[in-house]
Amino acid sequence: MKVVVISKSDVFGIGIGVIIRQQIADAEIEKIADIRDSGASAKFPPEVVILCISQDQQPEELIAQLEQITQRYPASRLIVAETQANPAIRAISSQIFRWGVLGYLTSDSNAQSIFACIQTVYSGQIFLSKQLLQGVFDSLIDQEKESFQNWNKLLSKLTKTELEIARMLSEGQRITNIAAQTGKKPSTVSMIKKSIFRKTNTQDILTLHQLFSKAVKPRLAYQ
Repeated sequence: MKVVVISKSDVFGIGIGVIIRQQIADAEIEKIADIRDSGASAKFPPEVVILCISQDQQPEELIAQLEQITQRYPASRLIVAETQANPAIRAISSQIFRWGVLGYLTSDSNAQSIFACIQTVYSGQIFLSKQLLQGVFDSLIDQEKESFQNWNKLLSKLTKTELEIARMLSEGQRITNIAAQTGKKPSTVSMIKKSIFRKTNTQDILTLHQLFSKAVKPRLAYQ
């Protein structure tokens, strides 16, 4: 396995090399400070590239580096590793995978996690350190909770009668069947249907069904 470590910190770069060689004796490690410094690796691309980021590195700078790396090594697997905790980068961690990143190591990752990340990424799979994974999961829950609350705000605009008819419509029931069950004229049900669409900002039954599914049965559990 050939690994290129891009790091301005000699200590961190050497440390990763030691960890890899403890598990893979014949591993080839090239440590460079900048992607533009790569020499032999330009002719013999690495299987894995580890980009080390500092505490004060900004997202724009990271994205520019990722673009340079993917242009230089289009077939290489890419890992981003913190030398120190970087809140700004962690905040966009879910987005950097769009730029070809397969692994993300936080600054508190131990040797076992680092090697596990390299093995996982080398096989073409995604690896997230436990701390980052928890952050991503919490973010998903927050998004789902916000979505749940927004959908329920829309439903709260409906009267009791509109809510009941909206439920029937979302189940795919016909106007005539709803009229028979509620004791209303089909024309009255049609008028209520228009009112439901207007209040919930929906235009068809499918969207109304999705609204009920998300509002009444949220996909993620939270307190």
